[in-house]
Order: sequence, then structure tokens, then C-alpha cells
Amino acid sequence: MHGTGMAAQCAAPRIYQHREILGNHGMKTVIGLTGAYCAGKNAAAAFLESTGWYTIDLDKLGHKALEMARGSVIELLGEFIINANGTLDRKKIAEQVFSNPSLLTRYEAIVHPVMFTLLDDAIEQAPSQKVCINAAILYKIPHVSRCTVIIEIQSLFIVRLLRGIRRDKRSVRDVLNKMLAQYKLFANRPDSIPIIKIYNIGTITCLEKKIAYVLSHFT
Repeated sequence: MHGTGMAAQCAAPRIYQHREILGNHGMKTVIGLTGAYCAGKNAAAAFLESTGWYTIDLDKLGHKALEMARGSVIELLGEFIINANGTLDRKKIAEQVFSNPSLLTRYEAIVHPVMFTLLDDAIEQAPSQKVCINAAILYKIPHVSRCTVIIEIQSLFIVRLLRGIRRDKRSVRDVLNKMLAQYKLFANRPDSIPIIKIYNIGTITCLEKKIAYVLSHFT
């Protein structure tokens, strides 16, 4: 029984079409990596990096963009978001903007253009011809149109819930709210780009095998 269960966990994801679309004759290949909260997206990104993909972490670019646009953000939200050491308190910012849709729109209008410029530069200056955009909000950004294929990492609800509580030290309510907010993003999946869903329900090795299978199928 154990062997059967492990085989099921490591079973290759289904791929129905678009074989060989990653063959780009010397041009940069851009793939998208996204996934549900606490499903294992960053573990997938680490594996892609180990296999030669230059991975761009959109969260890190977002943090840099926030600091670059700090003056406008402080003007929008107030000086209470400034930490004692002069940095911006991202937790306080998140509490403000994610509880107010109108404020979130205004905040994104300030930060996102800066972040998108940083992302453009990162793609163009990538030292590899194989580029991966690692972004939880991939379906919300215009750069999704540059992706040849999208790998979406999913996992079981209870597994993600427990990971969020243990890893991020969040309350059950906070984790559930974060999951709910992300479901809205998945409603914007593009129809014109192949999306391969990989279910991370086993070991890291199983996840890596599934990703390797997808990449081998598309090259």
C-alpha cells in the first residue's frame, strides 16, 4: 500500500497539448511560476534555479519598489507605517490596503509601475536564456502575457492551512483570509497560455520529479 501511495503522489502531471512550445531558437524563454498560498511554490522555484532557470522573485522586486516609492506611499498611508529604523512596516501597510479595496487600488497605482519596470529590467538583463517569473500574483500582472507556459503549484487545503500556521506563525483566521484573497486571483487565469497544475502532495523529491517531467515535455 505504501508503494502505491508514493507512486500516486509522484505521478506525472497530465499534459494534453502544446508540446515543444519552449523551443525558441535562441530567444529568451519565459515561464511563469505561481501557486496557492503555502503550496510549495518557492520549493519549485529553488528546483528550477538548480536546473539552470534564472528565477525572478516578484515579492523581492515588490519590496524594492516599495522603498523606491516610499515618499508617495507615506503620503498615501501616513507616517505611522515608518519603523523606528526608518524602514517601512510592510505588515502595517498590508493591514491598511488589504482591508480597503479603494486604498489598495491607489497603493498599487503607486507601487506596481515601479515593480513592473524592475521586472522588465530583470528579464532583459537575465544572465540565462531560460527565465522564470516567480509570482503569487502572476495572473494579475501584464507580464503574464510574456510567459510561454505557466506552472501552477497546488496542494491539499489542510496541508496548506497547517503550513501557514506553522511556517508563517499566522492565526487560522489570517491563513483562511489569505487563501480566500488568492482565490480571486485564480479567476483571472489566461485562456491563451498553457497552464500546468502540479499537485504537491508528497515529498520535495516528488515535486521536483513532476516539474522535471513538465520541462522535459516542453523542450
